[in-house]
Amino acid sequence: MATTASPARNTLDVACDCAAATETLCADGKDNDADGAVDCADSDCSSDPICQATSLCQPDYPIACGGGDGFNNAGPGSTNAIDTWQCADGTFSKESGPEFTYSYVADCTGKATITLTNSASTGYLDLYILDGAQACVPTACTQHALMSAGKATATIAVTAGQKFNLVVDGYSGYSGDYTLTATCACN
Repeated sequence: MATTASPARNTLDVACDCAAATETLCADGKDNDADGAVDCADSDCSSDPICQATSLCQPDYPIACGGGDGFNNAGPGSTNAIDTWQCADGTFSKESGPEFTYSYVADCTGKATITLTNSASTGYLDLYILDGAQACVPTACTQHALMSAGKATATIAVTAGQKFNLVVDGYSGYSGDYTLTATCACN
C-alpha cells in the first residue's frame, strides 16, 4: 500500500496569539516573549553578537537644549562600526562613513528638534536618534533624518530626564564638517 507524505506544516498558516518563550529575534524591534524587554534590553539576547557589541557607537560629547556643536564625523571620539541602521521608522544602509555620537538628556517635557547641517556642498551626513536607555547599537534607533539640501532635521517627543544618543553618520563612506543643534519647546 502506497502512502503519501503529509504536506509540511507551514507555521505561518497557524494562528497563534501567544508570545515566544524567549526573545530569539534580537534585532527586530519587538518584544517577542512579551516580558517588557525588547531586543538587546532582554537578557535572553545577552549572547547575541549584536547585543554584545555595546561599543559600536559611544556617546563622546553632551549636547543640551539651546546648544550645539561644530565638528567632523571622522574626528577624535568617532567610530566606524555601523553601516546599517534598523530604526523604528525603517532600515537604512550604506552608512559606511564614520559616526560621531552625542548624548542628549531632555531637560523638559515637550519636543526637541535636532538639526544637522553639512558644511560642505558635497556628500551626505545623516542623523540617527537612539534610545539612550539601550546599548548604542543599530536596533536602538527610534527615528532618523536623512540629509536633503545640506540639512537633516528630526523632531522628537521628549520627557524630562529621558536619554537619547544622537548619531551623525556618513552616507556611502562620507566624512565632513557639520553643525548639530538642539532646540526645545517645553509643555
